[in-house]
Amino acid sequence: MKVGFYDGRCVAIVGASRGIGQAVATRLSGEGAELILFARDRDGLLRAAETLPGKVHVFSVDVTSTEAASAMAEAVEQSLGRLDALIYSAGILPLAPVSGMLTEEFEQTMNVNFWGAVRAVQGLVPILGRGGMRSIVLLSSLSTHFPLPFFAAYCSSKMALRGFAASLRQELAPQGFHVGLVSPGPVDTAMVKGKLHTPLYRVPRWMPLLRPEDVSRAVDRVLRRRRAEAIVPGWLAPLAWLGLAQPSLVMGSYRFAVPGWEQAVREGMNRAIPGEVSPESRSFNQNHS
Repeated sequence: MKVGFYDGRCVAIVGASRGIGQAVATRLSGEGAELILFARDRDGLLRAAETLPGKVHVFSVDVTSTEAASAMAEAVEQSLGRLDALIYSAGILPLAPVSGMLTEEFEQTMNVNFWGAVRAVQGLVPILGRGGMRSIVLLSSLSTHFPLPFFAAYCSSKMALRGFAASLRQELAPQGFHVGLVSPGPVDTAMVKGKLHTPLYRVPRWMPLLRPEDVSRAVDRVLRRRRAEAIVPGWLAPLAWLGLAQPSLVMGSYRFAVPGWEQAVREGMNRAIPGEVSPESRSFNQNHS
């Protein structure tokens, strides 16, 4: 009988009703993990759970709620009583010029992408400390290495997540914890569909559109090898680290790789009026998983 790497291990996935989170659940369940899935969309969670081969527990939770930490902790204690790993993949992607984005949109993006992760960690670290793996993996973004215009809210939330992970890694290492990041480029999910290669989301045409399964493999790799970060696709890793070390190179690389880059940015800016953003000029997915 084949024994999977995650046999006997319990993993919590936040944002598991669709996209990357669902793909991660499929992979880990197939390797023997017992899963506890969190998302706001309970119906989506139930549909996702029906496709999984292993044992699954589902709980509806709103990560933007101040009660999220205690709700997740209570759910894990009642269903599993222990936990080996936490994966946070909930997220939203607003796209608009800073001058035309509502403050509430910035706040909502930080609340889902950053504060939701903080709440999950605060609620579940005490339980993780009783597990064997003691792993935390947070879904970041390649845009923290290569920031794009009109991504200000999203990049801010993911850069905050990067800093949080770096400090948390040092804080928890003496207790045997592993904290990792997975930073993918554009992924073929509901969050990205209809936005890529539009005036508000320009990337080089050679940039691959990843599948959720590509990212799930990276999450698996980070868990197994206890890596600090995985860039997806991997061949972009050297450029990604260079972009993080030398931000001035990022603008130059976009000018080189995207024909008519500055004109494209101006076109995106003209889609909003300061203080007033029309539905056509804003791209905002509020349905976080």
